[in-house]
Amino acid sequence: MAGAAALTTACSSEDAIDINPGNAIEFSVVSSKTPRAIATSTNSIKEFKVYAFTQGATYMNGVEVTKNSESKKWEYSPLKFWPETAIDFFSVSPKSHAITFAETDGVRTGTMAYTITDGNEDLLYAVNMGALKANPEVGVNFRHALSQIEFQVKNINTGGIKVKVAGIKVDGVANASTLTWAKASTGSNLSAGSSDTETGDTWGKWATATGAALNNSFTAFEVVADNAVEITNDPKRLFTKNGENENYKNNSRLFLMPQILKPWLTFTTTGEGDKAVTTTTVTGTSRILVNCHIEDATTGIQLWPKVAEGATDTPAYGWVAVNLTNPTNDPNKTEKDNHERWMQGKKYIYTLIFGKGAGFDPEKPEPVLVPISFTVTVDTFQNGGSYDASGETK
Repeated sequence: MAGAAALTTACSSEDAIDINPGNAIEFSVVSSKTPRAIATSTNSIKEFKVYAFTQGATYMNGVEVTKNSESKKWEYSPLKFWPETAIDFFSVSPKSHAITFAETDGVRTGTMAYTITDGNEDLLYAVNMGALKANPEVGVNFRHALSQIEFQVKNINTGGIKVKVAGIKVDGVANASTLTWAKASTGSNLSAGSSDTETGDTWGKWATATGAALNNSFTAFEVVADNAVEITNDPKRLFTKNGENENYKNNSRLFLMPQILKPWLTFTTTGEGDKAVTTTTVTGTSRILVNCHIEDATTGIQLWPKVAEGATDTPAYGWVAVNLTNPTNDPNKTEKDNHERWMQGKKYIYTLIFGKGAGFDPEKPEPVLVPISFTVTVDTFQNGGSYDASGETK
């Protein structure tokens, strides 16, 4: 870290700040425990960018702060010292991102336009309002700005079908919005069991997300066909132990934009009992795509992709679509948005279940697997005529 002797200042008369050269500003950093897994954590975060304001002036303008790999201390240059007045700090990680500020009636607001490219970046933000030199180390607690989406797969009918999966994508969800920074300090670290997010001024606010369209896809898992994973009755997360393998891309988790989902299909049932008829209609875009091979477990006959009569070049793997909705057990569900909502700082786990079905053809809402069912009738014996039979022998 740069020493005090290296500090020089150059301020205009309008921006002059009274500083106390005996107290250097230092940082300690924590990252929320939710979501966990491959999300950035207190132990794994390595960098962030910080902006600071005091006495109506900019004191730190996008300063990059990094963790020293040996000392584990947070360092930046040139070193800054505490003024006699309070400082407001706004931070973002990764440090490649920048915050834009505007001031209205003395209230400073930070915003950042953000577009998800591949779903692999965990975006973090933090606020420390009114920090004072009495506590020279600024404790920066980062919030997770995005929703974490995780997948696992199971086959509840291993005696009937054999399923191999080579890829999972999230399709037709919004990927762009603008984040407004929290108005109050982002506070203490959340526990892993916390259910409330986006509550109060300690959470940033996302504008309505845009960009939802079919074929706007994010890959959660992808392997070459030879490394496809055979699915059993135990929920399987599709990634290697160390998360890295030359034949694997990603590891069945994504960081995506908080949003109200628009499920691809709407199901409408009319009638009751044996007369019930369900109509499937495409009304939205949000869906999960699974690249899979399905065959009959006994005979090995390929059930998906469909094999046309007489075809000799049918591929072994094909995409199926599953409607993407919000988990029904979300503790923050509300009637307002029909529960189809992802919230920032929350992890959602989707278990894709094969056995009773296998989703729909992505090109049209027709079921991929249609069970063979039977209706039974028995012909009435037909009248073949009446005959007298004699016991006489000749």
